[in-house]
Amino acid sequence: MKRKRITMLISVISVLVLTAWGIFDSSEPERPNVLCSSVLESREINATHGGGTFEDALGFATDVVIAQCVGSRPFGRTLTEFEFEVSERVKGNAADRIFIYVNNTLVSSYAPGNISFNTETEYLLPLQRLTSPNWNTHEDGFFFLDNIVIDLDDLSQSTMRNDSLNDHSEVLDFNDDSLTRETIIAYVDTLTRDNPPVRDIIRSENIKDIINGSPYVLVVEINELSSTQPTPSDWADTEFYNVTIVEALKGSARIGAELTIVFRSGTVFLGEQHIVAVDRNYSWSSFTSRNSLFSMDQLDEIIEIIDN
Repeated sequence: MKRKRITMLISVISVLVLTAWGIFDSSEPERPNVLCSSVLESREINATHGGGTFEDALGFATDVVIAQCVGSRPFGRTLTEFEFEVSERVKGNAADRIFIYVNNTLVSSYAPGNISFNTETEYLLPLQRLTSPNWNTHEDGFFFLDNIVIDLDDLSQSTMRNDSLNDHSEVLDFNDDSLTRETIIAYVDTLTRDNPPVRDIIRSENIKDIINGSPYVLVVEINELSSTQPTPSDWADTEFYNVTIVEALKGSARIGAELTIVFRSGTVFLGEQHIVAVDRNYSWSSFTSRNSLFSMDQLDEIIEIIDN
């Protein structure tokens, strides 16, 4: 009996010693200071607009969100894709999850250095929405606006073009301890609320939504590659084709007129006829959605949608 008590006492002492040494720890472990950051080798970050003040830059914002970074990853060879979870929309109708892209290869004298986010921090982000139907980026994609990053947990750490935001604001002192997150949110809201709404693409994959939402639906013949061609990149791999309007199924268009349309590479070939849903009938036309190219086999279905 005495030997059992001694054994138990030794066990209790051992646990206490091991706990003191940190081998056993009954407390909650501290969460690591996780960063979302640009992960490619080059650290030069592109800013959308340069030279103006914080207040000037806000005039270009299509969306403003309060969000936390949940991840970052390489996107192709030259881009980094940041993923954010949105908790509040100050301007615009951003999705609950958005994706923001930076080009790590563009050198800018006013935006050098890496860009990173603490996953535990809330940020106020003025953004520009990506609206090209031909890009490889996520549909809920954005640019950072002049790399403006407002740290709502510590406003003095806010940045623009990768240096202190305080150096670029004409009105606010971001080093003033009395400045509150409510004040800065209201200030940004006031300066962006009258910005014109962005003209977004049709998000639906449903053929009825695309046809009904498009001002022009045309039958076109693929004539030739345009003399002007884009350079393939991580953003998009597209080709410019000159086409002839064969028939206007929806919208007023002159039969026989020529247009230049942007197609994803490898989706059309010379001499073919296709049905396209486009947003304007000028010398250049753009798709209204990422799914605005249709085959001639769908002609009867599309005519029925238009007639009804």
